[in-house]
Amino acid sequence: MKPRHNNQLAHSLPQLQNLVKRDPPSYKDEVRQQYSHYRTLYAQPSEYTSDKFEELIMFLANVCKHYDFKDQFIQDCMELLKSQAHVLTADTRLCICRALIMMRNKGLLEPLPLLELYFGMFRVKFDKNLREFLKQHIIADIKNTNQKTKSTKLNNTLQNFMFTVLKDSDTQAAKQSLDCVVALYQKQVWNDAKTVNVIATACFHPEVKVMATAVKFFLGCDEEPQQNDSDSDSDSDAPDLKDALMTHKINKKSRKRQRWLENIKKKAKKAKKSDKAPSFNFSALHLIHDPQTMAEKLLKRLEKLNERFEVKLMILNLISRLIGVHQLILFNFYPIILRYVQPHQREVTKLLQYAAQACHELVPPDILEPVVKAVANNFVSERNSVEVMTVGLNAIREICSRAPLAIGEDLLQDLVMYRTFRDKNVSTAARSIVALYRQVNPELLKRKYRARPTAEQQETIHLKKYGQTVAADFVSGAEVLNEDSGNDEDDSDEEQPNDSEDGEWIDVSHSEDEAPAERPEEDDENDDCEESDEEEDVEYDDEEGDCGEDDEAGDEADGPARKKLRKEGADENTPVLSLEERREKAKMISSTRILSQKEFQKVRAAQLAKKVNVALPRRFVKKKNGTPTETVLDPESGLIVDSALRKETVALRDIEKLSKNLKNDKAARLASIQAGREGREKYGGYKQKKAEYASLSNKQKRKTKSYNMIKHKARSKVKRSFRDKQQALKVSLKKIIKHKY
Repeated sequence: MKPRHNNQLAHSLPQLQNLVKRDPPSYKDEVRQQYSHYRTLYAQPSEYTSDKFEELIMFLANVCKHYDFKDQFIQDCMELLKSQAHVLTADTRLCICRALIMMRNKGLLEPLPLLELYFGMFRVKFDKNLREFLKQHIIADIKNTNQKTKSTKLNNTLQNFMFTVLKDSDTQAAKQSLDCVVALYQKQVWNDAKTVNVIATACFHPEVKVMATAVKFFLGCDEEPQQNDSDSDSDSDAPDLKDALMTHKINKKSRKRQRWLENIKKKAKKAKKSDKAPSFNFSALHLIHDPQTMAEKLLKRLEKLNERFEVKLMILNLISRLIGVHQLILFNFYPIILRYVQPHQREVTKLLQYAAQACHELVPPDILEPVVKAVANNFVSERNSVEVMTVGLNAIREICSRAPLAIGEDLLQDLVMYRTFRDKNVSTAARSIVALYRQVNPELLKRKYRARPTAEQQETIHLKKYGQTVAADFVSGAEVLNEDSGNDEDDSDEEQPNDSEDGEWIDVSHSEDEAPAERPEEDDENDDCEESDEEEDVEYDDEEGDCGEDDEAGDEADGPARKKLRKEGADENTPVLSLEERREKAKMISSTRILSQKEFQKVRAAQLAKKVNVALPRRFVKKKNGTPTETVLDPESGLIVDSALRKETVALRDIEKLSKNLKNDKAARLASIQAGREGREKYGGYKQKKAEYASLSNKQKRKTKSYNMIKHKARSKVKRSFRDKQQALKVSLKKIIKHKY
């Protein structure tokens, strides 16, 4: 039933809107009247800026779905934005955009025409608020459209349109479109290769702002994944039921709080049911179709770029990551790095990081050797500070961990000499290089710097030649299993103490007589091989594996090995399998049966024991030269050479790492200066004054007078004899002493 005073509804649009929602047919005439009023104002462009026009637009947007003029109203709003967007005021544009979004949310509009219109609105100048509002709507609308099921046809159409906008000459439109595409990739809506490659094309945009946004995407999408996203509907944001129950138990009971608790229970139950498989974000750098061409174009753009140094650093970082991830061959990149490898260069640690990231095993050693030599000559020198030397040694270690052939034997021996440097930071960095080549290629080190090899190193250490690859054809450590699969299942319970069913750490102990596999770097100076003379090469007996010891010492070293064999229940005459025999047995077991989980645990325990147990002397094994396997080092040691396990990026803290804080750094010096000033009088010369409020003396007053007034006195002082000067000084000193004491 209509209200009694219908004429009041014309002046109260919110009241009429409320009534229309309850009973639309009853108020058809009143809405028609307001629509006629809107058409009158629409025909007069001068009325577009009036408050009445904006109120009518919002009113009709709320109620038009109940009437037949909705299509005409939507068309009018869209035509108004297309033709008059640059003429309308900011408030009017924002009002019309909100009205269209409201009708889109009610299902009156298809997403494609509205999104195309809003992308065109990015070209409107001097309206930042509108651009941010439209960008948020575009991202939310596309995300909601693909929330339940992904519409491939709609996504392809939208992507093609957005990609054409990225090539727009208008900087604002291209920048906002790129922001939308990047946000949709980070929200896992458009995370396919097509999106990544279109963002890659934006790296060559003539406008620096657009180019920097695309470069930052590739540099930051893997390091800083979005966390705590307000628009995310993931199950990780589900409320904590335990905290809610405790809160409800303590606070006052009410109906509102009871409903709140019931809603939390429903959400927690829903989150528990939807146990989805974890989604892994694949690196965007891996989805680039032609990384070689992209890196070459970026390098060409960098050579002609005349922008800030920070922009050049970003491009260098992206090129280095492309080279490292895809193992590209780009020889012109390393001479550019050499220009900046100087201790006084700004952001030099980042440049060293980029140099290490661009290294891999397929780069020829002749190309990388000048980089290593430049770092060694400019940084690792006693004329530099200890911080500079430490950074240089750390950078060389990172380069050599990715390309072990990049350094020569002579340069390596020079760097190893810094392991006994007076500063701990430098010595620790040098010892890390020694530890690296103990794992990678001990032959490059002098014999006195090689540690006693472990059982694992005896099997795996092998320096691959340039371009050499070795494919693993068996499970390493499978030789500890019995050839009969049934025996391993029966013996699994007996050997359970050496296994870990829950995936915990395995405690592998060894005899006290046995030396540890690899001692800490700080204890390298205590090696038996170095106690005699550090400058003297110690002969390393290949047959016995001991440092310059005679046969008797070798026999003593064999005692623990024999004791170990006896302890394991084997006879002293039982032959120990050689490296080739262990490899053949592992191949046979790996190729003839499928290993169970218990057998894999047993293999892992054996491999872990090989890391800590010293290798048996070679007199116990048959002398057969077998082909060593591919080097795969422990990821926890940080000395990873295998490209499959190597990290894609180099952490800056690995290059800037200092094992000990410096005592003479700037902060410590300033603190000592401030501590010395405490309790000390204020700095300044002594001024003679009669009393606190006394007037100035004649001598002090003369300082403010012009020279013409006192030049006769200055002349008289010049003509004074030595005796007069002596007497005047004596009087002056007496006055000072009398006043002071």
